[in-house]
Amino acid sequence: MPSNPQSSDRGPDRTVRVLVVEDDPHLSDYLSIEVGARPLADGFSTEVVAAASLEAALEHVDDVDLVLLDLELPDSQGLDTLLRIVQTAPAVPVIVVTGTVDEEFGEMALAAGANEFLRKGDYDRDTLLRSIRHALARHRYFLSIIDVLARRRTAEEQIAVLESLGAGGTSVAARSAGRSSLSETFPDVFETARTQYGELVAQYVEERGLEVDYNVASRAKALAGDVALLRVTPRDVVDVHVAALRDLTDGVGRGRVRALMDAGQILLVQVLGHLASYYRAQAVGRAVGLLTPLEQPPPPDEGRPS
Repeated sequence: MPSNPQSSDRGPDRTVRVLVVEDDPHLSDYLSIEVGARPLADGFSTEVVAAASLEAALEHVDDVDLVLLDLELPDSQGLDTLLRIVQTAPAVPVIVVTGTVDEEFGEMALAAGANEFLRKGDYDRDTLLRSIRHALARHRYFLSIIDVLARRRTAEEQIAVLESLGAGGTSVAARSAGRSSLSETFPDVFETARTQYGELVAQYVEERGLEVDYNVASRAKALAGDVALLRVTPRDVVDVHVAALRDLTDGVGRGRVRALMDAGQILLVQVLGHLASYYRAQAVGRAVGLLTPLEQPPPPDEGRPS
């Protein structure tokens, strides 16, 4: 597990650092004990740092891998607390732990940059640890994709590396738990998504070069919402991206390939971001945008992208 990129100078670190920001000493002790007593990733120890104020939290946030954040602190209240943390360390995932029962407020926290939202009194130890592990896993995966896109590889090299991060690399254990890839579970939906995604990439190239408006940004958001109905994973989105880019770059000139790859990079990050937003909204029990409740995946003939 890679450490927080903001702390990469720590060398080959094998510790997951969690910052607990809570002014109630009893709850702070509980969170610190529960989180610190268990490994959050295989082969890694866990270290907990506690802070009772925003000022104290800001002294540590650049050197941790995740933040458990109470929004009501002696020196900061509400979303301002979250925004200060996110602005100071945008690469660190944040799980908000608060006493508010307002679901709309929870959605606002997610929109402001929180990865998950837990209400005090509504979660147990297993839920807490599962939320932390999921947030860390999603964040690591997203960072691995950003790392691939940031390196100026050839198109074939970039596609090959992304392919290794796709759902085709899902472990046997994950498959046995019912986490088959979109291409396996709903092949027709996968092909539709691949075609739509390819069209968006090509049109985004034209938007940038010819200053025309194909409304790509909103259509990318709609595509993310459509496939989210099937509970796709980020790995499925990467599979769609790779398949579409292979089609688009086959037999075209080097300049066109570079333009398509650049546009595809931006679109991939956008779709993954929208997908994460939809799923984070489910954490507070409410769908947003195009989504309907996601308790069960629809049967194969429903929920397909149009």
